[in-house]
Amino acid sequence: TRSQITTLWGNVTAASNNHCLVETNVEPYMVSMHENTMILQYDAFNNKFTMEPLGAVNVGQNVFARQRYQNTREVVIY
Repeated sequence: TRSQITTLWGNVTAASNNHCLVETNVEPYMVSMHENTMILQYDAFNNKFTMEPLGAVNVGQNVFARQRYQNTREVVIY
């Protein structure tokens, strides 16, 4: 069987504790986050990732998100 996997990246234009609107190169996309979503912050200077709590995504940040069947698995803030 195949699983539907969606990946997207772009700038966050609106954010709340559970959602963020990402401006992609195609169209804006609403990312829904939940308690099982892994939120990571990438530190380029130290070349490492740190775990962040739900609600850590803010307007103006760039994010990469991976979803499976509309269930957001990871959000990476970079």
